[in-house]
Amino acid sequence: SSAHFFVWLPMALNAVPMMRMLLALTLACGTYSVVLPILLCLRLLVYLVIDLPCRLFIRICSKSEKRSAMRVEDAFMFMETKENRCNIVAAIELEGCPMDVITLSGVIERTLLAAEGSSLTDGLTHPRWPRFKQRPVQTWAGWFWEDVRDDFDLSQHIKVEAGAATLQTLADLLARLQSEPVDRTRPLWDVVLAPYSKSGGCTVVFRLHHAIGDGLAIVRVLLQMMDADSRAEPAPVGFRGGWNFLECTRILFWAPLLAVEQLFVAFDRGPLKPHCFTGIKRASLATETKLQRIKDLAQAKQSTISAIVAACFASALVQCGLAGGRQETKFWVPVSMRAVADEAAEMRNDLSFVMMPLITGSSSVVETLRKTDEVIRQLKMSCTAPALLLVLRAVMHLLPLPVAQPFLDMIGSKASGVYSSVPGPTSKLQWGGYCVASLRFLVPQRAGFATGLSVVSYAGDMYIGVSADEAALANVEGVISAWHDALQELERSVNGLGSGL
Repeated sequence: SSAHFFVWLPMALNAVPMMRMLLALTLACGTYSVVLPILLCLRLLVYLVIDLPCRLFIRICSKSEKRSAMRVEDAFMFMETKENRCNIVAAIELEGCPMDVITLSGVIERTLLAAEGSSLTDGLTHPRWPRFKQRPVQTWAGWFWEDVRDDFDLSQHIKVEAGAATLQTLADLLARLQSEPVDRTRPLWDVVLAPYSKSGGCTVVFRLHHAIGDGLAIVRVLLQMMDADSRAEPAPVGFRGGWNFLECTRILFWAPLLAVEQLFVAFDRGPLKPHCFTGIKRASLATETKLQRIKDLAQAKQSTISAIVAACFASALVQCGLAGGRQETKFWVPVSMRAVADEAAEMRNDLSFVMMPLITGSSSVVETLRKTDEVIRQLKMSCTAPALLLVLRAVMHLLPLPVAQPFLDMIGSKASGVYSSVPGPTSKLQWGGYCVASLRFLVPQRAGFATGLSVVSYAGDMYIGVSADEAALANVEGVISAWHDALQELERSVNGLGSGL
């Protein structure tokens, strides 16, 4: 049957390296000698006949000179559905006295919206991050960013949510913000002030549309708008391979085959993949877990922090009956193709994705960790992320939107969810005179999956969160609890004693 063929072909290719290499060579020759030149010629024709005249006409006739063309990678983030919004939500818990709206407005104005320079009196008027004072505009010539500095009203972007006083009500607030559409008639971000705090302070929740930038860009904004020293810089993440001639040749060689393999990857089936979504999100946020605890466990198991966290998530899915009896459950992992050291003043999306199987067919979390180590090791050694980035950009730039969008949605729907792990600042931050106690976020979902697993570290602690459409996963709290159970089981396997949270 076709289902067996989809399973057999990737296994056969992996089992016979020489066959896989010959097929990669054949596809590379055909792609770069035939397919790519044809697509480039067609795209050039469309650009000269349609795109260029349209853009010139808009530039000549438009009353506004404050528009700039939007990158295709950013514009594709608007290809969302009413069930899956591309909203990134992050919660910043502050210590000290609760903040009021007037104080919060002043802090945001000084740290996020101020012009470049040391003060507002430097004579500089260009915003440090222009995206926060730009709105998206869609015309028949494409998507544009339009500057709204003259009409910008900060009060429209700040709200108060007095009911979010506990960790669970804060999670409910984040889930609701993730579900609701962002107003596209103004800049694509909101701030919500909530009373939740373990130390009597408050929590500031940011909601940003993914078109503004990817997770790494937001981390850079976070670091630059707060008072932090060099010790707070997070560890390097994303693609750390070289871009020399040999590495680029290797990536170009394997990219066509990797693209074809994605077409033959079987679709996940199970509880996390219902036939339709409700558009209503559920979320749960865990209390902090000491990062040193994970490091000690990784050292004892000769493993890595990434493998420990992923293995515990895989075990949690099994404990909650969400694996559907499958040996593995596939999740997309976003990989930034920029170095952390890159400046993020120009916020943008430079993400690739790799499909990581969470091992859900093992008899114990110890066995799950062993297999997860092997999976992560293979992913790190492969050129999958940069190769798929080339494929993504080729699809976005060369194929017409009515073809590109369904194609990308189809590929995305093969997985059960998205798993995002972000290393945050390593030491405490100060924001507007307030000490930041914790950081949390929820990763957005799209296409045909609606489950998100998020991990972020901050100042020696780790924070995990789970969000999902209620049709896919109603018991999000159960996954958080099962994750901690799996972590304790790993600790017991080392010394026979489970440490407390």
